Amino acid sequence: MLRSAILMLGTAPLALIASTAHAQTAADSQAAAEPAPDEEIVVVGTAGGGTRRQDAAFAVTTLSEDLIDRAAPTSTADILRAVPGVMAESSGGQNGANIFVRGYPSGGDAQFVTFQMGGVPIYPPATLSFLENSQLIRLDETVKRIDAVRGGTGSLFSSGQAGLTVNVVPRTGGSRFEAFGKVSYTDYGEVRGDAWVSGPLGENTGFMIGGYYAQGNGVRDPQFRAEKGGQITANIRHEFDNRGSVEIYARYLNDRGQWLLP
Repeated sequence: MLRSAILMLGTAPLALIASTAHAQTAADSQAAAEPAPDEEIVVVGTAGGGTRRQDAAFAVTTLSEDLIDRAAPTSTADILRAVPGVMAESSGGQNGANIFVRGYPSGGDAQFVTFQMGGVPIYPPATLSFLENSQLIRLDETVKRIDAVRGGTGSLFSSGQAGLTVNVVPRTGGSRFEAFGKVSYTDYGEVRGDAWVSGPLGENTGFMIGGYYAQGNGVRDPQFRAEKGGQITANIRHEFDNRGSVEIYARYLNDRGQWLLP
């Protein structure tokens, strides 16, 4: 059971009918011409960079911030259960998950899965022995959304990855200062704090910094503090008046977790 406390900083009538119908038709046409917000989301790092998600020839799944919160993943790999065609076995805890992509033979680990941070692969090899990509990043409140691409042109930008490319998109600073804080605890003794702050550094420049820290004995109590650590992420983003942008980010992860076996 997870409990959390959130702190958050005649003729006239006919003419009228015709005019109304014309206005409604114009409004409907305008609504049809304006794409829904989700249609504008494109996975970073694919050859279809100028293509809306619905027009892409490959499978794209976008996991929004709200969806991630509702899914309440127990690990980074666990959120991939929401991606069609992907099965994640995260029973070992935060580390050493087995991730399987439909159509690709695998006996374990995550040979056909590559994680990216802001479009950049976190670690180029998809897997080494007992080192799969998902354990090299933790999900926290600094994540804005997650994009997942299966097959298609995704292999061009993920070290030849033919299976699944997962892009973790972080928050960035905007034109106003914002902040968020959260403290959570579980009925098996884990305590965790999440926080982030963002804002402007200039007219077209913003920053974001945040992360988490957690500690606990784990779901199987080994009689000592088995899980302890956190992650901090910071970035600075500058927009060039709709001509592109540049973003510099840094991330530090120092987290220790149990690796549970049967």
